Amino acid sequence: MCRRSASFWRLLLPAVIAPLTLPGVPPECVADLLANASCNENNTITVSWSFYELPGYPTGHPEWTGYDVLRRSVNECGDFVRVNPEPFTRVPGESQSFTYVDMPSSLEKTYEYRVVLIDANRQQLDPFMLCGICAQEAYVTCPPNSAPLTHGTLEDWVFALNVLPCAGSCYPSVYFEGVPTDLRRYVGTDTAVRFYGQAGCGTVEGCRMVIDHYEITPCDVSTPTCAASWGHFKGS
Repeated sequence: MCRRSASFWRLLLPAVIAPLTLPGVPPECVADLLANASCNENNTITVSWSFYELPGYPTGHPEWTGYDVLRRSVNECGDFVRVNPEPFTRVPGESQSFTYVDMPSSLEKTYEYRVVLIDANRQQLDPFMLCGICAQEAYVTCPPNSAPLTHGTLEDWVFALNVLPCAGSCYPSVYFEGVPTDLRRYVGTDTAVRFYGQAGCGTVEGCRMVIDHYEITPCDVSTPTCAASWGHFKGS
């Protein structure tokens, strides 16, 4: 379970709000790391992230020397692999931004990228000082909308619907607003929906999705089917 963020991530446009603190009381978390991934015209993927120090509360941790970028195929539920040949160096006490351009081994897949904190031996560290653990993750499909972003059943959050991923899959749990009427009938049922679109992670609710299109497809079906169940999303 991801620890929810105190930051607000506007989809594909990160902005940081410092955690609420009382005078003289140290905050539970003292920094934030927000990641994003996008598919380029040449079918490479740009992974970018920013680390923000909370003024007056230095993170310290001299064992933390840098960052690595991990990737896995969401659709195939593959293992995470490190994609950057050399680590990205951390400058202690400073807010920093980084960019890495990745060439995935194959296209028409959805990839999950995860930015992790590492020590001098490139061993992964516990990011306990970060406010937005979920915001270390980023999802991207290349080319855009060529593979499903997520697949699962629907639950009602009142202001939005949330997708509960199919059991045994690596699809993300994401929510979306501006729900089309024809999807309401499936809320709370066993009917699964496959969604294509983009996601931004890091809000207090988790990952927010902007949908391009969707289709009604059972969880145990791996091959997309374009039939009468095909729909286009026109919500915001």
